[in-house]
Formats: sequence, C-alpha cells, structure tokens
Amino acid sequence: MDNIIIKKMELTDLETIKDNLVSDFDDFWNYNILKEELQNKNSKYLVAKSNEQIIGFVRN
Repeated sequence: MDNIIIKKMELTDLETIKDNLVSDFDDFWNYNILKEELQNKNSKYLVAKSNEQIIGFVRN
C-alpha cells in the first residue's frame, strides 16, 4: 500500500463516502448523524487516505 495520510475529516470527505454509509454501515453511521457530528466543535473524526481515496475513518 502506498503512503497513508491521516487527516481531520471534513464535510467534503463525508460527501465522498456517503454512498458507503448506506451500503456498508447500520443506521448509526448515516449521513445526517455524521454531518451533525462533523459540525459539532466537540467531535473529532479522522480519515485515512491512500492515493487520494478514503480507505477508512474513525472518531477520535
């Protein structure tokens, strides 16, 4: 695997993974909930990217 970059998740990242939220996760990780979390200043989410593609995310 090429270099993996870890960075703060942004709303643009959410737009990139929104289809995966429907197909790969239960109702807890839906678009609206995750969007609210990203807009909450007390929540911190990170994304892992390889070759500019998101390969994972985590709540920090």
